[in-house]
Amino acid sequence: MPNTPALIGMDYTLGAEIVITRRLARPMVYHLRKTTLTMNKLALLLGFFLITGTAAMAQDPDFSAEDYNVLGTVPEITLDSNEAKQDIIYIFDRIFVEYIVDSDREQYFRWHVVHNLKYINDDNAIEEHNKMYVPLYYEKSIENLIVRVYKNGKLMSESLADELKTVELEETEIKLLALKGVEKGCMIETLVIKKLPLDLYDFEYFQDEAPRRSAEFALYVPKYLRFRVRSYNGMVEAKAESGYSRRMYSLKQENIPGLLDEKYTFMTSNRMRVHYTMHENTNSGYVFPRYSEMGEQFYEGIMENYSKGKKVVKTLTKNAKVTPEDEEMLKVYKIEQYLKTNIVSIPGLKSADKLGDLFKQHYGSSRDLLRIYMYAFHVLEIDYEVVLTSDRSKRHFDPDFDTWNFLTDVLFYFPGSKQYLDPFANYTRLGQINDNFLGHEGLFCRPFKTDDGFGIGSKIRMIEKNPPAESHDVHTIHVKLTPDLQKTVIDYKRNMSGYSGLTLRYAYYSQDAEDAKEIIETFVKGEAEESEIEMGEINNTDHSDPEALKKPFEINAKITTAYYVENAGDKILLKVGELIGAQTEMYSEEPRQQPIEIEHTHKYVRNITIEIPEGYQAKGLEKLNIDLQYKNLAGEYSMGFVSSYKIEGNKIIITCEEYYYDLTYPIIQYDDFARVINAAADFNKISVLIEKK
Repeated sequence: MPNTPALIGMDYTLGAEIVITRRLARPMVYHLRKTTLTMNKLALLLGFFLITGTAAMAQDPDFSAEDYNVLGTVPEITLDSNEAKQDIIYIFDRIFVEYIVDSDREQYFRWHVVHNLKYINDDNAIEEHNKMYVPLYYEKSIENLIVRVYKNGKLMSESLADELKTVELEETEIKLLALKGVEKGCMIETLVIKKLPLDLYDFEYFQDEAPRRSAEFALYVPKYLRFRVRSYNGMVEAKAESGYSRRMYSLKQENIPGLLDEKYTFMTSNRMRVHYTMHENTNSGYVFPRYSEMGEQFYEGIMENYSKGKKVVKTLTKNAKVTPEDEEMLKVYKIEQYLKTNIVSIPGLKSADKLGDLFKQHYGSSRDLLRIYMYAFHVLEIDYEVVLTSDRSKRHFDPDFDTWNFLTDVLFYFPGSKQYLDPFANYTRLGQINDNFLGHEGLFCRPFKTDDGFGIGSKIRMIEKNPPAESHDVHTIHVKLTPDLQKTVIDYKRNMSGYSGLTLRYAYYSQDAEDAKEIIETFVKGEAEESEIEMGEINNTDHSDPEALKKPFEINAKITTAYYVENAGDKILLKVGELIGAQTEMYSEEPRQQPIEIEHTHKYVRNITIEIPEGYQAKGLEKLNIDLQYKNLAGEYSMGFVSSYKIEGNKIIITCEEYYYDLTYPIIQYDDFARVINAAADFNKISVLIEKK
């Protein structure tokens, strides 16, 4: 993202670098490498991209961030029946953004104003709202900070920016502003005015767990600049008005409901929000890049020093033991394995003067890691595509709104093998990526050679969901009672393929032997914490062996525990359902607000064999028969829970399958989804009575 307007549309002319900052709201950050740019040249470039040619932008009489202030007095509040149930209620929530472009005074920045008033309606909310936390980097941009507490219309306290104190929170230093007089029935007015870089795209949230009586947004820009503004998740669209010396985009929405913290959804993606991005300078004719052009800019920024990269690739291939005889995807795998185990990626870090230094210091910027990957693919003539996308747990990709806001993450795609590589997810290897990218759109950028270098072709496509058949969790257990009938002895085997065992396998691989053993033992014991456990073989864990990772992660163990047995005289209650582990329940008195979203398609298979002691019999087995299966809107079976049993001699053989083959389900299918989830929870509660014949 440009941190000076001189970079808009001319970033590579000025020798700017793109730095990818993973997982941040605005990750495409442009930094100047050439620091000798004169102010005369800067002003000339500004004249082309932002300035009208007049001396400065006059402030309109309707709004000025510098003159904006707190209310002074607060209104009387009467809560309605729904509001009376809430912890807090926002009386209003306002966000105003004002662009300042003044060539005479050499001022190019944004004012960012957040002003809200909230009513504290519950004792539980006091602890959460009697303090304000401010990140250290955030404090530097604050020009004005006022927090006032009112009770019965009277001002009880006022806290200002100079009262911020540095404290440690979860091993991280942060600024804290302690508020006085916060109690039930009070109102808290907060005004934060920040001075930010002149970035040309951003977004604002207007919804969380608390309801809002009113929300307002306004964007003020010079009249000769056109912006595109779009609302999401039910927020009203902003209207454009052009008057005085500038253009305004504004909206106001009444009665925004609080967003419930619901299970199986991506709440952040579903929050009401507004995105804005520059579209055109009507004076200079400059037009903000479309997605295809963004792909070109990204690629050019990474590859600008490619001619100097062959030496780095030579070092990389030597260290990673890449040989000419290796098949193409094995070369990719070795490169990924080496980089992920030897070089730590640090978002936002300054790019290294010499790319080869990363091999010595074992850390580097995210951008430099991307350079190494892409240089290597070119030198080794590996057919690949860059995928620019966003994390669907944070925002759903919008193919019709061209902005860097939706190009926050980078993947690689290899058309020949149809496999993806996630360069910044250390727990994944070739063929698997962070599952928050699955089933999500992205900008696929395919490089091709030209007479004078490289070109790039871009197209928005879908990142496929993981095939359901490749992510199974197969749990096979054989249960028998000890001679005294006080405990169970369980032969335990777990095979987890694809995404089902992804993070657990990596946790085991990446820890030292003692910690790895503790991780697996805790997983195997589950709820039966007071157990004796004898670990068997743990197979297919080595991330340096691609063939091992194609096989299921396998755990073998023997567990002796009294957890699953309850004795009542000569009768035994065996908690069969709990053998599958703890399950989630989905019961809610509130109507569902958000669609169902899951991380990846998957299937659980549980094979349970129970040996009945000689002279005993089992009763209550009919409860083990469950059959709930539902089709999606395309008419395909996409979710279900099915269990059954049979008796062979003195053995009860139980088969239980639970599956979810779609990544998303609309709200109209919520009841079906909840029934499947609850079927697993109901199975979890089943006990079988074992008594003498």
